[in-house]
Amino acid sequence: MLHHIGNVLLVLSIANIVPTIYALLFEELLAFKLVMIVETIIIYIIGYLLAKKYQPENIGFTEALTIMVFAFIVPPFMILSPLMTKGISFINALFEGVSSITTTGLSCLSPEMIDPTINFLRSYYQWIGGLGIAFFTLTILVSPGSAAYNLYLAHLGKIRISPLSRKNVVEILKIYSVLTLLAFIAYVVFGMTPYSALINALTTISTGGFSTYSIFPENMLPIVSFFMFISAQPLIMYYMLFKYRREKVFLPQITSFAIGVLIGSLLLTLISGVPLAKSVFEVVSAASTTGYTAIDLTGSNDFTRFVLIILMISGACLGSTGGGIKQLRIIILFKSFARHIKQAISPKGSVLPVKISSEPVQEDDIRLAYNLLFMYIFVLIISTLVFMTYGYSLSSSLFETASALATTGLSVGLSSPSLAAPLKIVLIIDMWLGRVEVIPFIIVFYNLFHR
Repeated sequence: MLHHIGNVLLVLSIANIVPTIYALLFEELLAFKLVMIVETIIIYIIGYLLAKKYQPENIGFTEALTIMVFAFIVPPFMILSPLMTKGISFINALFEGVSSITTTGLSCLSPEMIDPTINFLRSYYQWIGGLGIAFFTLTILVSPGSAAYNLYLAHLGKIRISPLSRKNVVEILKIYSVLTLLAFIAYVVFGMTPYSALINALTTISTGGFSTYSIFPENMLPIVSFFMFISAQPLIMYYMLFKYRREKVFLPQITSFAIGVLIGSLLLTLISGVPLAKSVFEVVSAASTTGYTAIDLTGSNDFTRFVLIILMISGACLGSTGGGIKQLRIIILFKSFARHIKQAISPKGSVLPVKISSEPVQEDDIRLAYNLLFMYIFVLIISTLVFMTYGYSLSSSLFETASALATTGLSVGLSSPSLAAPLKIVLIIDMWLGRVEVIPFIIVFYNLFHR
């Protein structure tokens, strides 16, 4: 594993060159610049030595998960160091780092502390984090024989593109970059300054949520909603769509996501009285786990919060940069539930397989979906109870922890400099668990403890 961890460090050090150059050009604080330069060099040296000393070998599923968890633990500390040179406390700097790389978007910094350099650093690492989770989904979580693997490869005929191929990794990088560029251009056309368009393009396509706007202006809602929606879809879908025209394989997830957006928007408009454009924006933001907002959630009613919580936990499509349980697993859960109902009224011994796009879903995938749902609920309950012991209401506590666990970033005002340190730690853990997913996290640490 050390060889592959070395490669991860090499990639991170190279990726860190961009914010380092930005700091050298625009940052006035010398200590900030020096820390960025030094940590880039140190991480590169360590990565180079590990990759060179240890020979590459085939690794198992658990080892691959371990590397993935490692890849999301190191970057927050790379962000932490430069932030602390600006007088930001360790816990707040760590919170920002974790929120960045996990593409969450929650913040414990006051607005006056977020200067352009900090904002670019956080937004850039959200973009890196979104790209990273897309790669790891293709190379690790979408394993041969799984429902996700079968869904991606179903109906492709002679076109058998393995999610593990290097070619796909390059294509995903191209698509990710092109989508970011298109978002940047569109935002400039719709009135954003180049700097604001850059920050928001980076965090929209990564479904990250850090923004130059606390509340988005109405003229920006349609175009931002559009890019949030397309960012919530599997990235490899665009490769298949433009090159092979086999997009039907992804219709179940797209349909499920669109239905959730439609129902959620109508509920917020008809029951909570939120204008339709803002309802659509808020719902797409929650469902895609981007975390932008067009309304003041601190004064929202419990019904609005409940709708958004459901959307955040359901999440985006598997294979996208979004968080949550993922639409594919939600479909599996609903189809499995429907099968139980059918079995109850069918003749004894009837075989009723669960299918998605005519592809049968393995029983292991169904059990995994149920286990993941149980673990999400379990972590959510524990986190909510901890917040409530500090005097916060049930709806506020549930909303804030659900936002962290789904890596969304929407907030009802609890995430702030005044939040108690233990609660910041709870949210940090939730963001980490939500990004690498609860079960892989448990597998890794159980395996390390067992060894």
